[in-house]
Amino acid sequence: NPVFERLVEGHRGNLYAISESGWFELLGDRLVLVPGSESEPWRRAGGRVVADSSGFWVGTSAGLARIEGARLDPRRALWLGRESGLPAAEIFGGRPQAGLWSDSDGTVWVALTGAGLYVRHFGSSVFVQVPDPSGVWREAPPLAFARDSAGDLWIGDFLGLRLLDGSALATLALPGGSDARALFRDRAGVLWIGRRYGGLARVVARHRTQVQIDSWTTRDGLLSDAVASIAEDRAGRLWLCTGRGLNRFDPASGGIEAWTV
Repeated sequence: NPVFERLVEGHRGNLYAISESGWFELLGDRLVLVPGSESEPWRRAGGRVVADSSGFWVGTSAGLARIEGARLDPRRALWLGRESGLPAAEIFGGRPQAGLWSDSDGTVWVALTGAGLYVRHFGSSVFVQVPDPSGVWREAPPLAFARDSAGDLWIGDFLGLRLLDGSALATLALPGGSDARALFRDRAGVLWIGRRYGGLARVVARHRTQVQIDSWTTRDGLLSDAVASIAEDRAGRLWLCTGRGLNRFDPASGGIEAWTV
C-alpha cells in the first residue's frame, strides 16, 4: 500500500490522499488514482498540496503550481515564475519538510528550507518574506499551519509548536513535548494536532503558552502514533495520515477505522 503524506479536502468536499505513488481521490468507499499524478514532478509533492476556496496549490521539485477548480487534476496546472517573489524553483526539490498552507481568507503561506517563511496576501500576486529576527524558520521551516477561533496562527515546525499573534511569536507547550506535525481546525472550530510520536490530539484549552489536550494513540486504535496530516469529510469524520496507513476517526463516537487502497 502507498505511504500517504497528506490529506486534502477540495472546496466542494472532494477528499484526496497524497503519496509518492500518486494522488488518490476518495470515491464512496474506494481510493482511486488521479490520472497523471503518479508521474514526476507530482508524485514527489509530498505534504505540499493544499486547497482553498477555488482550487489547489502544489509545491513540487519544479516549483509552485496552481490548479483551479474543484478537482485536483495535474493536467490543469499553471506554474508560478520568479515574478511570484519566491526564490529559485529548485529550492522545493527534495525538501518534503517545507510547508505550504492556504488560509481561509485566501492568504498563502510557503516555508522553504534555508530560505524561511513567505506569505502572499489575498489580492496580491507576490510573495513576501515574513520577518524572522531569531532565524528559527531558516533552521526549522514550518511544517503545519492552522488558525484558531481567536484568529491566532498556530505553526508547527521541527523544533516545536508556535503561536503567531500579529508580529509576536510565542512557543507553546504541549503535554509530552511540542512535536506538532499536522494542524487542523474542523468545521466546528475545534483545533486538532497530529504529533510525531503522540498520535492525535484535540485542543481543549490554551492558557497563555500552556495547551491542554485530549489524545488518541495506537492504544486507542491508531495504526501509528505518527500523524502527518488531518482532513475532514462531509460527515464530519477526520481522516488521518499515519506512519502505517490511513485511519478514519469519528470525533462523536471516538471510533477509529483503518483504511487501505
